[in-house]
Amino acid sequence: MASFPIPVISSSTTILTLGNGALPLSTQPGYYWYQWTMNGVDVMGANTNTLNVTTPGTYAVKVKGSTTAAVATSANKIIMAPIDNQAKSNHTKITTLKQPHNHARMYIY
Repeated sequence: MASFPIPVISSSTTILTLGNGALPLSTQPGYYWYQWTMNGVDVMGANTNTLNVTTPGTYAVKVKGSTTAAVATSANKIIMAPIDNQAKSNHTKITTLKQPHNHARMYIY
């Protein structure tokens, strides 16, 4: 029986951009079966190795390597709304502080 790796979700960013349409998510090709989820619920019709995301949420992909293989699930990928929209809708203040070694931390008040 062939061994298939746990799926990994790839994307160019984790923040949706205003006016730029969908954010593509992808995972490795070559699995027998795919099912994407958003916030733990199956996304209807999302059964290929790519998904175009237009809504913020927590995404994952379930895969099977063959008809008899067990289902493997990726780690979650959290996609956030544009920061400007989050701040306006929640009336929050967002501050990004530069940390040593070029890491940034975001604090939401």
